[in-house]
Amino acid sequence: AHAAGMDPYRYRRELIARTSLPYKDDMIRALDIAAEMSGWGKPLPKGTARAIALEERGGETNRMATISAMVHTVSVNREGKVKLERVDIAHETGFSLVNPLSVKKQLEGQITWFYNDAMHQANTIKDGHIVENNFNAFKLSRIDEDPPEINIRFFKTGHWLLGMGHDRATSVQSAIGDAIFQITGKRFRDLPYGSHDLSWT
Repeated sequence: AHAAGMDPYRYRRELIARTSLPYKDDMIRALDIAAEMSGWGKPLPKGTARAIALEERGGETNRMATISAMVHTVSVNREGKVKLERVDIAHETGFSLVNPLSVKKQLEGQITWFYNDAMHQANTIKDGHIVENNFNAFKLSRIDEDPPEINIRFFKTGHWLLGMGHDRATSVQSAIGDAIFQITGKRFRDLPYGSHDLSWT
């Protein structure tokens, strides 16, 4: 989107609209809902950015799919400390959800866990051995890094859900990475982001 000089939300929407994917209308709907939930386009303080991502699993099969979109509102202070301020998620239900509360909790847990992936989790190899060889050496995010606000809105679609597994991983990582780029001007292609210099002036 940046290279094309387009708004990231509009860019994804336009790309999907051009495809022949069987569930493209549901994908566009997910993007629209997440953007509306987040207040997309409204001004933010300096050092804060919104980034949008779409996740679909099985959407090319015309049988079952799991579709969601999310907007991450992220801040980075001048010293490079990242804070996930807010996450807005639009997630489909397929025909129905047996236990919506369980799905909501899964989504909240995935946001927290994959923030770890994006910011902290890494294994270092030295002299043929893993350095982080126990839990006390393997960095995980703390409760004060959890976003204070996770908003989830379900929307109904006309197909079976493929599953609720770990579908949010790439969405979380890519959205946080894009927000960091918007704020700092630094584009990182490898994880964890926390291993890089995220400071800006």
